[in-house]
Amino acid sequence: MSFTPGQQVGDYEILGPLGAGGMGRVYRVKHLISQRSEALKVLLHDVENDQNLCDRFVREIQVQARLNHPGIASLHTAFRLDNRLLMVMELVEGESLRHRMRNPGVALPEGVAIIRQVLDALAHAHSLSVTHRDIKPSNIMLTTQGQVKLLDFGLATVAGDNRLTKSGAIVGSIHYMAPEQIRCETSDARTDIYSTAITLWEIAAGRPPFASDIEYAILTGHLETIPDPPRAEHPEVPEALWQILLRGLAKRPEARFQSAHEFNAALTNLPQSAAMDHPTRTIAPAAAPTTTDSRPSDPNLLDTVSRELALYVGPIARVLVKRHAPKAASLDGLYKSLAEEIESPADRQKFLAARNRRNPS
Repeated sequence: MSFTPGQQVGDYEILGPLGAGGMGRVYRVKHLISQRSEALKVLLHDVENDQNLCDRFVREIQVQARLNHPGIASLHTAFRLDNRLLMVMELVEGESLRHRMRNPGVALPEGVAIIRQVLDALAHAHSLSVTHRDIKPSNIMLTTQGQVKLLDFGLATVAGDNRLTKSGAIVGSIHYMAPEQIRCETSDARTDIYSTAITLWEIAAGRPPFASDIEYAILTGHLETIPDPPRAEHPEVPEALWQILLRGLAKRPEARFQSAHEFNAALTNLPQSAAMDHPTRTIAPAAAPTTTDSRPSDPNLLDTVSRELALYVGPIARVLVKRHAPKAASLDGLYKSLAEEIESPADRQKFLAARNRRNPS
């Protein structure tokens, strides 16, 4: 069952759909008495008979009811209608951080300011023993007034509450999951710190630290690989910020910042580089840099690059070269792009050294 514009649901009029996720659908609604516009979330029909998901929806309502912070979308009420459970939320007008990062991009000072607001909201949640467990750009909304709003506590946990059965399944979003989530271990505030550090890394570098089309490679990255900051690609990013992010991405929770306040304080004391003083400089996924180097289109040249790459990734090298070459504006850009497919930092440097020995003419 879905709702249609103009339909009345309790004391609310459906204005139109806002979006849908794996568990629920969200509608823009108007309260018929107060005339206030709000957001109505209802379980998808396909999951109504899944007791575990129904329990999670109830837990999301109860978690949201605990939270009262300007950086967290607030719960207004919840009710049952025809044996269906609905929750009414604050309507957040604006765009997601994910959308802003793609168009037009996020200036580094703006990105740091956004993450500091996220950390302030998380500090409130953590003070009430609530762990979000799904921090990512699409769950961070930027209002038209410039306020950050943290959304979607559907995967959140409350310390000491074991009412939800542990299924042993990994929960979260693969690019932003902390190692303990992948191992299905207990999550706490430091889990959110890891995901927040991933998000800020993506703002600074234009991609997450473990970017791959292969899920196994991403999971292995979270569990085993210390990411190598792309300093050469982004010299405008202060070294102090990379060090802060590396601490936030420590594999062991005890090696990370121990609270959102501590992470926020580190960003507060971040030295300003020359580039940080120019907020029009956006850090977003961009085309490979233009150089005077020969464009990587010659078949013989691409064959050579494939053979060099195969020393580190095996037979898939030819496929990777074919995928990356059309997007690269130069041979240098192609090598840098392909280097990201190599897991070992030492092997990555060897591969790039092969480019440095090449005469492009």
